[in-house]
Amino acid sequence: AIALGFIKANSLFARFSGFLSTVTYRKAEQLIAISENMRQKLIDKGIAASKIRVIDNWADKENIYPVKKEDNWFLQKHNLGESFVVQYSGNMGLGHEFSTFLEGMKYLRSYTDIKFIFIGEGKLKPEILEFKEKETLSNLTVLPYQERRNLSFSISAADVSLITLKNNLEGCMLPSKLYGIMAAASPIIFVGSPESDIARIISQADCGFQVDEGDVSRFSDLLLQLCRNRSYASRLGRNGYRFFLKHYERKNATRRYYEILTSSDQ
Repeated sequence: AIALGFIKANSLFARFSGFLSTVTYRKAEQLIAISENMRQKLIDKGIAASKIRVIDNWADKENIYPVKKEDNWFLQKHNLGESFVVQYSGNMGLGHEFSTFLEGMKYLRSYTDIKFIFIGEGKLKPEILEFKEKETLSNLTVLPYQERRNLSFSISAADVSLITLKNNLEGCMLPSKLYGIMAAASPIIFVGSPESDIARIISQADCGFQVDEGDVSRFSDLLLQLCRNRSYASRLGRNGYRFFLKHYERKNATRRYYEILTSSDQ
């Protein structure tokens, strides 16, 4: 709330709630952070590093999995056919930066084989719809959230999936869509800080690219590169899928929780 500007850092409420949370952290026997950035934020608050474990969020491979293009009814339903599909799926909230994506769509509007699809809801959705209407973007389709049972089909429809996080929010937020995208074997373009956990994971998995906020030229160039070399895009997606199975599949994460909860020294 402070990072997004809803609450002033020096306000009575912020100072009091910060005090309570720090006391809670210090009294806890173990703390679990969902990212390295969040772990560091706790350490910066004076919490002992030895009591903080990182367990990433996850996706379930039984619920989200790769679907071949020829078997994907979602593509046919939305007339995406042979198009190169660039997709954002999830919360369109205040913690995300969309202007880089939108300006990129505007720049690429003449490339009729590239189609953008935004799926979800959130505070910024009206602005996205307004931009689409103002710029008459025929290459952008905006849909509501899809049913959970259809996520494998909607996410797998993407030739490239988009993730965004505003600068200075790393350590406060981590878009969990990352894990579902990797589970569906889709390559990723992330707009946000190169110091974020998302950028680190993408680099380690070799499953996509990080783009600085506002760098429309690099964003557009990457999309054109991947569109022209779809086999390369697919290879990046497979890299992410293998990394997901090893590190972020549900059973791996829940086992780590189990180990903490049942360890003899707790």
